Amino acid sequence: MAKTRGRAGFTLIELLIVVAIIAILAAVAVPNFLEAQVRAKVTRTKADIRSIAVALEAYGVDNNAYPIVRAFLIQNPTSVDRGGIGGVTDLTTPIAYLTSVVIKDPFLPEVGYDAFGTTYTFRDPLGTLSRTMSYMNITENRKARGLGPCEVAWFQMSLGPDMRRGPIPGVANPWGATYAGIGTNTPAQHQYFVYALYDPTNGTVSGGDILAYQGRSF
Repeated sequence: MAKTRGRAGFTLIELLIVVAIIAILAAVAVPNFLEAQVRAKVTRTKADIRSIAVALEAYGVDNNAYPIVRAFLIQNPTSVDRGGIGGVTDLTTPIAYLTSVVIKDPFLPEVGYDAFGTTYTFRDPLGTLSRTMSYMNITENRKARGLGPCEVAWFQMSLGPDMRRGPIPGVANPWGATYAGIGTNTPAQHQYFVYALYDPTNGTVSGGDILAYQGRSF
C-alpha cells in the first residue's frame, strides 16, 4: 500500500491570505492604540492640572496671593509671573501643597534644558517653553504692567496633542498679554481661555491647548 505524501508547506496563495489578514488587523489596531495613548495622556494632564489647581487655591487661602515662579528670581527676575510650575517652589516648601512641582507636560518631548532645568527651546515659533506644566500668575503679570487685577488670577497650560503652543489657527492670539486679559475690554476668560481650548470632539489630535484657569475645573 502506497504511503500518502505529507504537505511540505503553505502555498503562495495561503501565505498571501495570511499576510493580508495581518495587514488588515494592524490597520485597525495601530490607530486605535495610538488613539488610546493620546486619550491616556489627556486624562493624565487634566488630573495633574486639577492637583495643581487645588494646591494653588490652598496656597492662595493661606497667603492671600498666588505663588510666583521663584526659580526666575535668579535667572530672570522680570519673568517671575510666568514659566513652568517646576519653578514654583513655594508650593512644596516650607509647606507641601504638592509633594513635587516637577509635573511634566506629557505632550513635550525630552530635549535640552537650560541651566535651571526649567525651560528648553522647542519647535515653537514663540520660543522657549517650560518642561513642566506652564503657569502664569496673572495678577503679578498685570501688576508688572501697571494694571489692576482681573477676575482670573492664574492659569495653567499644556500644549495638548498637537504639541504646539497656541489655539486653533486663526481663532485666538496665544501671546502672554492675551492670557492676562491685557489690551482688551473683554474679560480674560472669554478670550484665549475659551476659544483656544483643546476639544477631543474635533479629533483626538487637534488644535488648541489643555487649559485651566481660576474658576474653571474639568
